[in-house]
Amino acid sequence: MTLYYQNQVLEECHYPAIAIRFSLPIDVVEETVAQIRLNGTPHYHVYDKSIADKIESMAGEISEYGSFEPAVLNNQESVEDRAANHLMVALADPVNNSFIVNIDGTCSINPDRPPELVHSYQVVANVLKLRDLGGKIDDKSSWMLGSIVHELRNFHGEAFEVGQVCNQTTAAYNTIYTAEEVFKAFKTKRYALPYTSHKEAYFAAITDEQKHLVLHKAETYELTSKHVRSLCNIIKRMEDDTTVRNIRSKDQALVLIEAINNLKANYLVYQDSTWTRISGTTQQIPTGTIVIDMKNWTVRKNNDEPVEIERKKRLA
Repeated sequence: MTLYYQNQVLEECHYPAIAIRFSLPIDVVEETVAQIRLNGTPHYHVYDKSIADKIESMAGEISEYGSFEPAVLNNQESVEDRAANHLMVALADPVNNSFIVNIDGTCSINPDRPPELVHSYQVVANVLKLRDLGGKIDDKSSWMLGSIVHELRNFHGEAFEVGQVCNQTTAAYNTIYTAEEVFKAFKTKRYALPYTSHKEAYFAAITDEQKHLVLHKAETYELTSKHVRSLCNIIKRMEDDTTVRNIRSKDQALVLIEAINNLKANYLVYQDSTWTRISGTTQQIPTGTIVIDMKNWTVRKNNDEPVEIERKKRLA
């Protein structure tokens, strides 16, 4: 397995500098790299905590890829994409040819035949109808919608109002707004993942670099949009991306997500004559006069030890 360190192919000549940087014996660096090549992750348990922490920091900067560049589409995917694009062009702008559709499904205005404002609204309405076809058309039409709205807004300026499209169709303003914002966020770097995965990353309250990290992992290990949301939530909850950065396989990602989900819990907290519902974890229990753990069905009074709530059997 080829490994990368600081976007360079990791070779033995790099070991001394790595050992110095992370204050590790060079033989530990050699062993750790060998373990990552073989198993995808170091054997932290064979070292004491201080060494294990340093190894974790080092492993976080070693990757199977030199950068977070999206994967190249294979031949079959390219054929499907081209077919979907031709269909979208035929249905969205059948007469005027005012838009050029790229292989990735995004659009740009044809400088030789730019659309008039009325025609622009009709094309956006047609693209919204494409979303009802489902499958690859639905996914690509979301990118198409975002790119067309962005292009038209720049071309027509203040004269182009998204609300006009909403008045002509049943589409909600948020649908159009979200498609444009997701397109803008990943305009220069998209991944071989569905639009919904990019949307999950866009809405996550983490940094842009962390969003690309999650999408890179999802692309590499074929994770779903639901998994993307979970990994983003893990980074947000931990306020650190080291755990996600150290993912080396799909199984490892799924085990991590399941473990974190098992820790989730909802609480009802009574404080100052008010009941509040709080989402937390079994390790981070909120405080209050009365705290009810709705997952384990226990109650704490004045932050004392939990007492199991007796559940009465229902009468037949």
